[in-house]
Amino acid sequence: MPFPYAALDSTCRADSASPRLTWYDRSGGPTHGERVELSGRLLLMWANKAANLLLEEHDVGPGTRVALALPVHWRACYWALACWALGATVSADPDAADVVVTDDSRLADRAPERSILVTLPALARRAPQQPPASAIDEAATISGYPDDLSMPVDPSPEDVALDFPERHTTYREMSAEATRDGDPTGERLLLDGDLDAVLHDAARTWARGGSVLLIAGASTEERATVMASERASVRRGGPTPSR
Repeated sequence: MPFPYAALDSTCRADSASPRLTWYDRSGGPTHGERVELSGRLLLMWANKAANLLLEEHDVGPGTRVALALPVHWRACYWALACWALGATVSADPDAADVVVTDDSRLADRAPERSILVTLPALARRAPQQPPASAIDEAATISGYPDDLSMPVDPSPEDVALDFPERHTTYREMSAEATRDGDPTGERLLLDGDLDAVLHDAARTWARGGSVLLIAGASTEERATVMASERASVRRGGPTPSR
């Protein structure tokens, strides 16, 4: 079973009910005011559904490049886990990807036959507008895929897990960073930064039995209030992005 999906799966076997991902939106956008909290069991369920969609619709596996053209968001986290469960590469470049997962209908329209259109609001059951022809409407279809993933795919340790402009990380490197000695375990951490940094640090946090907090668009005062209520600390540094 590939890391980091395997690490979260192992954590959930020990404790499936504790929160592993909590999302607050204070951005003023269409999901303003949302708070979404996923236990390990629910986070794995979303990841498994997305992985089954990728596998059945696009035959995703080791060597497949999946562009996540999404903001830092709870949905981006389970899509990354889905890619890693299949040994695929999470990338930042839709033009060089085999599959594009995006919340931008204009981007989905550029290559609808390989696009998955994501609608960000938590209660969405379909895209607000008709998706481009041949593009998959995630909100309307993902619930129909199985909650379990019967065959996670092991990539080569040197296969690339994350390929972003400032971060080129193999599965071996991600596993080594997540399990290195000296890091605290079981922490509840607020993660900041671009999508690649957040996904990288989320994988590392889950591997050590921790929980991730994401806050969009909050003021300094709002962030402090949320962190206090969630009993979270700020991500402290981390490895230098590789290239």
